[in-house]
Amino acid sequence: MISRAVAVLCVAVLAHPLLVSAQESAHPAAAPPAAAVRQEAERVQKAVQPTALGVVIQQQEICRNGPVPAGWIEVNDRWDPTVCGKPNFITYNVWILWRYDVWPVGSQLFVCSSAPTPSGWQQIETHWDPTACGRPQSTTVKNIKTIKRLR
Repeated sequence: MISRAVAVLCVAVLAHPLLVSAQESAHPAAAPPAAAVRQEAERVQKAVQPTALGVVIQQQEICRNGPVPAGWIEVNDRWDPTVCGKPNFITYNVWILWRYDVWPVGSQLFVCSSAPTPSGWQQIETHWDPTACGRPQSTTVKNIKTIKRLR
């Protein structure tokens, strides 16, 4: 997935790398030819909004299934055995939230599919990401959705 004006789900950065299958990540390939990189860059430049530079990402974590504050949306989850019930087995008991109401019109965010789409935003598409939002094993589980701010 390459996208601009998209909040990624892991680190607080504004670009998301190509999604690579677990098998491909275990055996990294050689760098793609320059012509292929240029072609992909041109495709992305035509397909998506420019990155919203200068937007400060506001993040907080809460216990899973706790009340999500107004203006915030779930972008990932994680296991933490020291809080939120202190589970002694892997269960994604902490939600990672990002503030969505600070993003400019036209911005796109990757969020957990289970999160309600906020007013003034539109769901664009859904996809599978084995590294986020519950970490589903099946590619048929569309656990991530892209939302776009309309107003």
